[in-house]
Amino acid sequence: MVIDINHFDENLPIYRNGTVEELLGKYAIIRCATEIIKKQQYSESLLNSAEFIGNKEEIDVSDISKAANLGDKAALECFNLIGKYLGITIASLANIFDISNFIIGGGISQSDIIINAARKISKERSLPPVSARINVETARYLNDTGIIGAALLGKLEILK
Repeated sequence: MVIDINHFDENLPIYRNGTVEELLGKYAIIRCATEIIKKQQYSESLLNSAEFIGNKEEIDVSDISKAANLGDKAALECFNLIGKYLGITIASLANIFDISNFIIGGGISQSDIIINAARKISKERSLPPVSARINVETARYLNDTGIIGAALLGKLEILK
């Protein structure tokens, strides 16, 4: 699903540009933060500090999360943008399919900053009757939600 028609990366096949998969995944978060810290106003970001990120060549999502939790402006800008993309995705799905409950799992669900931004944007961007019913929660089992869901689907098939 395309959520940003203006997003273009010449290194991607055209059909991947602006999609949920490209804008909300692990590498998208790292790319987002990397692009933001290149801006002059963020030269003092913790993400530019070798002491903060350790002996790694590149930052990772946990670095960005730690920096955001410490109030780093570049990390906060990145997480708010990711939350905006997630919120637009939720609003689009809610508007099209009349879905009201969304459970977010995986690494993205571990940031209150992203989840709170997604909640706000999803309510702003959805139709008023739909907006009133939207509920965004984080998965109880975080990284195991996919495998648990697959197991439950398998169980349902067996019980048919």
